[in-house]
Amino acid sequence: MAYKLVGKQGDFILRESDFPQLLRLGIFYGWEPEGTDAPDHIPVEEWNSREYLNCEGQYVHDTDALKLCKALKTSLNDIPERDFKYESQKIPAVKIQGVRDKKKEKSLFNLIKYFSGNDKKKIREFIEYIQSGGFRIF
Repeated sequence: MAYKLVGKQGDFILRESDFPQLLRLGIFYGWEPEGTDAPDHIPVEEWNSREYLNCEGQYVHDTDALKLCKALKTSLNDIPERDFKYESQKIPAVKIQGVRDKKKEKSLFNLIKYFSGNDKKKIREFIEYIQSGGFRIF
């Protein structure tokens, strides 16, 4: 399964594992999700606006997309060009303001490792897409 994002800027396809990781990365770098609008086929009163991952056609507003874009741009400074995915050594230390919890720190390191090397381009491509505004998630 893949995620298909549809907006005025066209379509954008992400692997099933990449989209949730991009959202998590954005949250670590300061994105506070505004919530999504209900898909056309689900009554507004039945919709959970915190839902970004169920591929129903929910809508992410322009402002939310731009805030996510800003957070992901910030993350690029910490993600290494070198691929650390398959190495047992620790990635270079990254200190995010406010991340003092060891579990959160480990989670952040795993995200940075996930997008290190050639996969850093996934972030750049996603940024390029969402900086043009909102989109629906299918």
